[in-house]
Amino acid sequence: MKHRKNTAFFIETLLLTLFVLALCTVLVRLFAAARLRSAQAQELTAAQQIAQNVSESFYASASEEQFWQLLGASNPPAEGEALTLAVDSQGRPDPIGAYALELTLEHESAQAGQTARLTLQLSGSGGQSLFEGTFDRYLPGA
Repeated sequence: MKHRKNTAFFIETLLLTLFVLALCTVLVRLFAAARLRSAQAQELTAAQQIAQNVSESFYASASEEQFWQLLGASNPPAEGEALTLAVDSQGRPDPIGAYALELTLEHESAQAGQTARLTLQLSGSGGQSLFEGTFDRYLPGA
């Protein structure tokens, strides 16, 4: 009779251990997925901040040369050519930056001035596109 009670205890302990292991497996997968989503959200937030900083520099600069200087471009591209910069998470030029910033500046003439259109594409470290946008600025009498 005593032997049966010990066997039942060991079976219950084994089942409890299996249940705890299964629960731990599920929790580890949930926490890993949450960590991945958190990293993706941080990357998108940084990309949005970089794009906002570039667009504000575009609107605030007095001239095209000043805009390229603010971005840290040593030699600005020709009209309609794309310039690719490697930037860090703060948007500063960095040769081994985590983000690739591709900028194209084009001009369209109008009756009373000119419209400058900046096309911005920001890619992450894996090459996936994080942000794409165009920004227009009117230049009177140019």
